[in-house]
Amino acid sequence: MVDRGLRGHRATQNAAAQHLRDLGIEPRSPRSDEPAFDLAWVSRATVFVAEVKSLTARNEEQQLRLGLGQALRYRQLLRNANRQVEAYLIVEREPADLSWASLCDALGVVLTWPSLFAKTHWRREPRRKSEGSDETVRPPPP
Repeated sequence: MVDRGLRGHRATQNAAAQHLRDLGIEPRSPRSDEPAFDLAWVSRATVFVAEVKSLTARNEEQQLRLGLGQALRYRQLLRNANRQVEAYLIVEREPADLSWASLCDALGVVLTWPSLFAKTHWRREPRRKSEGSDETVRPPPP
């Protein structure tokens, strides 16, 4: 089971990295002073950080919980005054429980998987506050 999980993780991470390269985005690994995320990329002043998880029917809930927590933690650790950080949770396949998509969206984390890569916004504009309002708004996708 561990070998299957590692193979699934590696295949998903490699597919995401190749998809980014195909879009002209160069993914990178963590530096020694950064948390152990799976992938990151930079666009303008925004850092994008991703956690990758393999999924089986047996471990899906646990893996999604763990991955979401890691993505949120990496985003928090990488933020500083000079850059915005956006988090992604990349999973091996579509989750059986699609409520994970709305949970991730509510927390500002992009949830995606290989069959959805072509529809994923890999350079999403960061969330911002609308003028004169405390309400967080997300600009429409390009």
